[in-house]
Amino acid sequence: MKKQIIRITSAIVNPFEWFLKNVTSGGVLLIFVTALALLWANSPLKEYYQSLWEYDFILGLQPFELKKSILHWINDGMMAIFFL
Repeated sequence: MKKQIIRITSAIVNPFEWFLKNVTSGGVLLIFVTALALLWANSPLKEYYQSLWEYDFILGLQPFELKKSILHWINDGMMAIFFL
């Protein structure tokens, strides 16, 4: 019984391990997520897509917190790190 479970889990895990070890996996994942975001933004569920970008992400504790939208964090914070 244990050997069957190990075979099943290895059959599921091995393709993921191969994908993550492959050099092009980052590019493939980026293209897939971009296509998914484009489909989501142009679908009837676009209100949920817009509300996701306006969701407040809080960094820190109550008296010392930075509360900005995800769009703000990406535009200002991540771009500053990128250009650094």
